[in-house]
Amino acid sequence: EQITGLVLHPDGRPASKVRLRLLVDEERFGLAVSDAEGRYVFQAPRGTTYRVVAQQRGADGSMRETSSDPFASGATPAPLRLEP
Repeated sequence: EQITGLVLHPDGRPASKVRLRLLVDEERFGLAVSDAEGRYVFQAPRGTTYRVVAQQRGADGSMRETSSDPFASGATPAPLRLEP
């Protein structure tokens, strides 16, 4: 199953080069990086639920994670907005 989505900065601009992790039924499955328009694509196995987690380095160098709400197979995830 192909899962496509969009990553946005808090102000709504597309966020490029964001590392993303896909969870299938809450198990880690794959990694992706958003493109210049903030888009990402995963090739995923069939699952009951999916979730996308973005990893972002804060100004202090620490890693932060922003997670999408779980979504069902066949659904398009809502745009993932990074934390400010």
